[in-house]
Amino acid sequence: MATPLKVILIGTGGVGGHALRGLIANPQYKRAGVWVSSDAKAARDAGELAGLDISTEVIATTDLDALLANKPDCAV
Repeated sequence: MATPLKVILIGTGGVGGHALRGLIANPQYKRAGVWVSSDAKAARDAGELAGLDISTEVIATTDLDALLANKPDCAV
């Protein structure tokens, strides 16, 4: 298997929520972070934000610069 792509997700709204579920389900992607626009969503697990009953240990943040500093392969 190829090395998973390191991906950050920017936004968890209607479309972002669907994208996040896809990223969580696909082992070809390594979730490197999730950016959210509101403090209400910050510090929550990506699995919870995706509406899934799992913990991904990826915690949402409002700090986009910090996510980009991790040098992801791509952003969704």
